[in-house]
Amino acid sequence: MEPPKIPGRFITTIPRISCFLGNAAVESAAFTTFEEDQRFTHASALMNAHKAAFPTEKSTDGYLGNPQAVANRAYSSEFQPSLGNGRFGNGNGWKYRGRGIFQITGLYNYTLFSKFTGIDAVSNRDILLQPEGAVASAFWFWNSNNFNHLADVYMFQQIGARINGTNPPYKWLEREQYRTFSAARIIERMLSGVLQTHLLRNVYRITRHGRASRGGKESVNSLYRGMRKLAA
Repeated sequence: MEPPKIPGRFITTIPRISCFLGNAAVESAAFTTFEEDQRFTHASALMNAHKAAFPTEKSTDGYLGNPQAVANRAYSSEFQPSLGNGRFGNGNGWKYRGRGIFQITGLYNYTLFSKFTGIDAVSNRDILLQPEGAVASAFWFWNSNNFNHLADVYMFQQIGARINGTNPPYKWLEREQYRTFSAARIIERMLSGVLQTHLLRNVYRITRHGRASRGGKESVNSLYRGMRKLAA
């Protein structure tokens, strides 16, 4: 049996990594939950979350406080056919509700993920609640939506909107705070220790001095400031 494919090897640049982490942190409540919450206590909140399935306050009767019923209705083919769950009443909406870091949803997406990675999430749905499955599903979702391309041109809000389904995405400012913090930490680690010494040595060679010149030190500091600015 072949090992599962974990498609995250191309999330390698500072914009890609930091944007991935920023969205992942918000979607998983700081990596504390890998399952969506469909429990609503107010009709307005339910109507806002699932406008097609619950267009009026009357349509929410019997659904408040009942997450299983909400998922079965909202994710049925009558309201979201692209999810591939089939008609309302078969229970697939609840079975294939959002799981994983980015909460992949629907039988169709569970099937695509399983075929690509070799991780059988169709039969073993709760594998997406485990660390390996949760991370693999996030990598798969990211790459399936070509988010690397969007991150490369700094379209961070568009990425968040496509992950969350609303624009601006839920907790947009918090996503940005996580992203910029992650970017800063990556840069600090890159420019510390061995790598910083390596950069200094390269500057020394360029300036052809046996010791660090003022210009050499300034070049490294300028590079550091520039990288921080690009990642912000």
